[in-house]
Amino acid sequence: MVIKEFDDIRKLLNERVEAMEDLNCKELRDCVDAFISLSGLISNLQMVNSLHTVVPCDEDKYAFEEGKRAAVAAVRLIDQLTLRTDAAE
Repeated sequence: MVIKEFDDIRKLLNERVEAMEDLNCKELRDCVDAFISLSGLISNLQMVNSLHTVVPCDEDKYAFEEGKRAAVAAVRLIDQLTLRTDAAE
């Protein structure tokens, strides 16, 4: 799933909420933290992208790339925690 805006995060959460019910407390906390981080990162990425289109700046490109890396890491953690198969548990 490609996540570009906040509504995409909501869709991902709706898809994964049932799997989250099976997580232990630490995993659930980590997963919720990843969703919270992801929502903040997406908001920041949208803002940086908007600013960059108005006044292009090299620092914006760097900030965008760093934010994108952090967002990908959050999605990977969410996937790792919620896409497990019974054999992996």
